[in-house]
Amino acid sequence: MKNTVLFSVILVFLDGVFGEAAERKEVSALEGDSVTLHANVTEIHKIDLMMWMYGSQGAIIAKLNGKSQLISLYDVDDGRFGDRLQLDSQTGSLSITDIRTKLSGDYQLKIISSETSYRTFSLTVHDWISDHHKQQKHRYRSLSAADH
Repeated sequence: MKNTVLFSVILVFLDGVFGEAAERKEVSALEGDSVTLHANVTEIHKIDLMMWMYGSQGAIIAKLNGKSQLISLYDVDDGRFGDRLQLDSQTGSLSITDIRTKLSGDYQLKIISSETSYRTFSLTVHDWISDHHKQQKHRYRSLSAADH
């Protein structure tokens, strides 16, 4: 019983320190497609600042000032995004065009207003040719095993 109470107190403390728990969404796309990470914000003018970050280092790739609707887009050091990023000034949603497998990873949205909230999107980009080849190889092995 003591452990349960102590554990509950620690969870409440951690929740207070780090704010709301981050929502996490898994997203998949095929290489060459476009993908949109939906911010799901209805009243963008009430937001002070939205920041989209990429990777384990949290590199800022896009910012939106909700009141002025000023958008800033950034690339990471290796230039992997190029001109692929688009940020919707009405919704705060981030679109990535002509997506590549090297763009797989975690994308975090930080929304700052009267409270700060976080959403994390785990994006997996599949190489269609490689995935298609693996499926064909598996199908061939299954057929070969059935013949014996």
